[in-house]
Amino acid sequence: MQAAPTADGADGAAVAYVQGVADAVQGSAACPTPAQRSAELPRVVQAYLAANPGLGAQPAAAVVRDALRRAYPCKGR
Repeated sequence: MQAAPTADGADGAAVAYVQGVADAVQGSAACPTPAQRSAELPRVVQAYLAANPGLGAQPAAAVVRDALRRAYPCKGR
């Protein structure tokens, strides 16, 4: 099964993956607000990858976690 592109043309499977990792790390490694989670997260990860091209060989979940942690640090952690 292949995910359909989102309304903004993003790959639906990639968006779902990022949101799944975000769910897994919510409150521990990253703390985006519900409003930020809607469409912003995939763009944050894409920008992080663009700024760090050497990360392409790293495990995808770790890259997504690190991108989200940098963009949405949890206060007090």
